[in-house]
Formats: sequence, C-alpha cells, structure tokens
Amino acid sequence: MNEVLSFLGLLNKGGKLIIGEKILYARKGSFMLIANDSGLATRKKFLDKAESLRIAFSLDFDKGSLGSSLGYKEISAVLIKESKAAKALREKLSKKGVTDI
Repeated sequence: MNEVLSFLGLLNKGGKLIIGEKILYARKGSFMLIANDSGLATRKKFLDKAESLRIAFSLDFDKGSLGSSLGYKEISAVLIKESKAAKALREKLSKKGVTDI
C-alpha cells in the first residue's frame, strides 16, 4: 500500500487531485478514494457524488493513511481528476489485491 499512497502524493503535486469537501463541487472526475472510517453521513455524501459522476471508487484506506500521504492529518475522500492517472492508480491497487466498486 505504500506504493499506492506514494503515488497519491505525486498526483497531488501534479495537481491531479481534488481533496475533501471540494469534491462535492466537482463537475467531473475519474476515480474516488473514500476513507472507510469516515462517518456515515460523510461517506454517503461522497458515495452519492461518485454515483452522480458515474465513476468507480474504493473504500480500502482510512482517513489517517490518506491524509498522511498528502501532508494532512486526516482526509475523508480524494478524487482523481484525470483518466490516465486514475487508470495507473487502479492498476497499482489491483496489484496489491485491492478491488474497487
């Protein structure tokens, strides 16, 4: 999982991520990571947004690991904006045995 989280850090530096509540205002995206330990209402908001954008998502990380990979204490969700970056991240996740929905 370290490889995946390091890749998230690179995507963030490249400006290819939308982090946290800003996701709710996004008009498009390619893949979403939602923290599995976020609150029910928060998780529902992000799941509904993923459904409205018609994109896949993963619930395999916690808030602390998502946050620490991006320089924050905790993050509930991350949206990958570009399809090529999302494809590369999904390939890394599949190598680690993580499935998305």
